[in-house]
Amino acid sequence: EKTFVFAKNDQHAIQLEKIFREVYSDKDDRYVKKITYTTDKPDDWVRRFRNQKYPKIAVTVDMISTGVDVKPIENIIFVRPTRSAVL
Repeated sequence: EKTFVFAKNDQHAIQLEKIFREVYSDKDDRYVKKITYTTDKPDDWVRRFRNQKYPKIAVTVDMISTGVDVKPIENIIFVRPTRSAVL
């Protein structure tokens, strides 16, 4: 279904997006999307991630941590330190 990947910062998110694109042979840039405040129209991408089939993997920093309801979430991956009891 859907996967959230939480990076340390925007540069780290760019690196992770590239790795996932290579692993999944995402040549048409639809399977994996970096959604951070530096992404063009990030709110539109959050909406697409929540409501459409693609992207399947969202790489973010903290933008999509609270208040976003994505029903088919199957995986949450933290590739950064997490000191929050809630997370």
